[in-house]
Amino acid sequence: MRLELRVEASAEETESLREWLAADRDVQRDGDLRYGRSADPEDQGVDIQVLSLAITSTLTAGNLLVQILNWRRTRSAPAAFTITQERPDGTVVRIESTDPDPSAIAEMARRLESG
Repeated sequence: MRLELRVEASAEETESLREWLAADRDVQRDGDLRYGRSADPEDQGVDIQVLSLAITSTLTAGNLLVQILNWRRTRSAPAAFTITQERPDGTVVRIESTDPDPSAIAEMARRLESG
């Protein structure tokens, strides 16, 4: 399953997140992290920072969310993020967060991992 991770931050902050994720052993072993392009037509022609990550049964959406939150805690002005998943049946799951609340994060992971 491939996820699109959109970061509301500068290119430097997005690169910092990419480096943070790339340093994670699970991402190194089981992920496919790369820069991506937003699939949202509203973003065409706009400088949007997008990362694309394939996740597997060992690299779960929950693990990804924990890594993003850990990275956000290191920033002076934590960036908001959006994760989009397009499922094989065409269903699109999109979650947006500026909220580090653990229950909100758990709900995000459930939404991404269900189906």
